[in-house]
Amino acid sequence: MPDAADTLDTALRDLGVDESELAGLSASEREVLLQVLREQSQHGASGTLDAMWHADYTERPVGIDEFITQDRYFGKSLRGSVYPRWVEEMRAIVARDAYEVVFTGCLGAGKTFVAAALIGYDIYRVSCLRDPQRYLGLAPGTPIVYGLYSVFKYKVDTTSYAYLRAFLDNSQYFREHCALNPKLKSAIEFPGKNISVISGSSELHAIGENLYSVLIDEANFMRESKRKAGSSDDVRSQAMQLHNATRARMENRFRRPGRIYLVSSKKYAGSYTTNYIRQARSNPRVHICDFALWDVKPAVYYGGEGAIRWFRVVVGDAARRSRILGPAEADPVDARVVKVPEKHRDIFERDVEAGLRDFAGVETVGTRPLIWQRERVFECVDKDRPNPLRTDVVRIGLSQPTQIEDSLDHAALFRVVNSQFIPRVNPATPRFAHIDLGLNSDHAGFAMGHVSGEREVVRTLPDGAVIREWAPVVYIDMAIRIGTFVGDEIDFSKIRRFIGALATYGFAFQCITFDSWQSVDSQQILKSTGYNTDKLSMDKTDEPYVTLRQTIVDGRLLLPYYEPFLEEVVNLEHDRNARRVDHPVSMSNLKGEHVRGSKDVADAVCAVVWHCSRTEVKVQPTGGLVVDRKRLYDRPAQAQPGRDPEDLRWTLGDYPDRNRINDQDLP
Repeated sequence: MPDAADTLDTALRDLGVDESELAGLSASEREVLLQVLREQSQHGASGTLDAMWHADYTERPVGIDEFITQDRYFGKSLRGSVYPRWVEEMRAIVARDAYEVVFTGCLGAGKTFVAAALIGYDIYRVSCLRDPQRYLGLAPGTPIVYGLYSVFKYKVDTTSYAYLRAFLDNSQYFREHCALNPKLKSAIEFPGKNISVISGSSELHAIGENLYSVLIDEANFMRESKRKAGSSDDVRSQAMQLHNATRARMENRFRRPGRIYLVSSKKYAGSYTTNYIRQARSNPRVHICDFALWDVKPAVYYGGEGAIRWFRVVVGDAARRSRILGPAEADPVDARVVKVPEKHRDIFERDVEAGLRDFAGVETVGTRPLIWQRERVFECVDKDRPNPLRTDVVRIGLSQPTQIEDSLDHAALFRVVNSQFIPRVNPATPRFAHIDLGLNSDHAGFAMGHVSGEREVVRTLPDGAVIREWAPVVYIDMAIRIGTFVGDEIDFSKIRRFIGALATYGFAFQCITFDSWQSVDSQQILKSTGYNTDKLSMDKTDEPYVTLRQTIVDGRLLLPYYEPFLEEVVNLEHDRNARRVDHPVSMSNLKGEHVRGSKDVADAVCAVVWHCSRTEVKVQPTGGLVVDRKRLYDRPAQAQPGRDPEDLRWTLGDYPDRNRINDQDLP
């Protein structure tokens, strides 16, 4: 006679069940499963299975379809009110026993409504247990708590709590078998089962609670905190802290905790749900609902299946704006293109970025970018003029001998005249420099530039009047992101030494400024050696960044190609009410990857532009390049960027016999 394992394996194969799903069953459990399958095969039902249900449940829970359609449960509230697409998703969530569900995408699709219905279904299933505490591994009488959280505690009362309360009040089952506490109107409590629902907005509201299941609403709009200078902690946010705290409490208290529902519409690239989805997408127990409005609403809303007319929108990135494509225009091969129903064209024509976020459920570079016309930044870049550093990040520390000038490409920045180094561009024009200091995990930013000329610009005033004025052209000689090594700190003395080296190479400084953080010592040391120094913060007002933006839009900023600056400046966000410019906690780099937000280099470049725009400087373009913008962009590409770093022939400069020296004589 074949043993139970062989017989069960045969039965499972006949039913098309994946045997790997049952790998953890003991021999006795396999025998019970085989008995259930035999009974169902012979009689269409299993008395053994019914007995197992009866041992733990006062009544066997109905499926999700019955729960949302039958009046006894949530049918009075949900029947006909849930879009078919959401019904499909609810079935999938319950069937796959997902322990986390992410609802994201567009506005107005019913994400919170559906999540509240699922929380209600979770409460219903637990309420059907004979002894919920014992079944879930708790001591007798221990409360079982469901948490509803939002960006602000008061917001819960008008969203997820209001939905859930209405569903429960309309349910015959809950009135008869799991009655609410009639004395509580601002909370939900089922005294007979010791089940309650609490609300809150932070991890503090979860302290001491036996959280079994949680709904976190508007996760992308919760507070974000940036790392303080000198801190090694990761970027934190209200959503991250709440998510981590509630998950930890659920797993610590229950053998098999309930679900976490993470709900939020799209915001910007790198927002919390976007980052979490990227990490969890491959997890089979995390269910992700990420839809555009037309993915959820029935086709009849748009005129019926086959009658929907569409237009196309290119999703912007760090290098370009989002825009509507023309009817005959081909899809860009290097960009994401979204099809949008014609019904929403007016919205997208008024604000394409908001249309993408709110209707298409597509994240954008920023919700309130400093520079909307991001392509104008790249029009200011001379790709034939790389930043005169051989690396994007220069690392210096207290424990390492490395100096900043070790990474300097001298041939790109200087030439030799009369056996002396002189700057290649406008050598007699004084420079401005700014240093945005950092300590260990943060970076420091350095930039140097000068006024290279003037240009007439035409401006249209709000009343329609047109004026012409002359404005400075700002040439950025270099920008540097300065970091350090693991476990080390940035050595500020090496930044001061680099300034001294630049002066030795022929740069004259009109003013060197620092941000306010730990800069007094550096200012005093440089001032004692004859430099004009000052303090300048980019965080007190938006005026310097507004000046930078205007300089970019006018095409009066001449930049080397330096990715750290470009990534920072296109991701900057402008709070016009607070008159502040800042970076998001997470941002997109030029490859479309999400990285930690920063603006150290952008602050440094902005400060240089601010100085150049406010200070009258006599331009003396003696020698070097002519920096008129048109001629600068029309000049032939130079061979310096691709030169061999070991080739030192350029250092011979004006040496009379340089042509007689061959390669073997070079050091």
